[in-house]
Amino acid sequence: MVDSTSKIILSESKIKVKVYFSCETGLDRYRIITKTHFKGVQGCILNFYMGDKSSFEVISRNIKTIFDLKIPFAILAKKNGQEIDDSTLQSYISKYGTKVFYYDDNNKEGIFDAAGYVAETYFK
Repeated sequence: MVDSTSKIILSESKIKVKVYFSCETGLDRYRIITKTHFKGVQGCILNFYMGDKSSFEVISRNIKTIFDLKIPFAILAKKNGQEIDDSTLQSYISKYGTKVFYYDDNNKEGIFDAAGYVAETYFK
């Protein structure tokens, strides 16, 4: 299933960015096409739910591929639950040179911060 929407945001340095949000539930079953799936992508935000370890396992498989393809990316964590600890996230930050942003049902600001970060990284 692929569900998507788009929104125009301004990054911190006032870069206007069109962000295409896509939920591709189940695509982790097709790991062989991951490189093809990310072809032409200019930035990526990998979202997972901190209360579900399997959702982090899905994005962690894609992190190395995205990094190898030199696609700017950020990790976005929904903070309801705590199966994934901060030390695990810190290891990804130091290994891949990215940032982790957080959001929850009451505060979605981290989503836009992550998109702005990816845009800033792309234009460096």
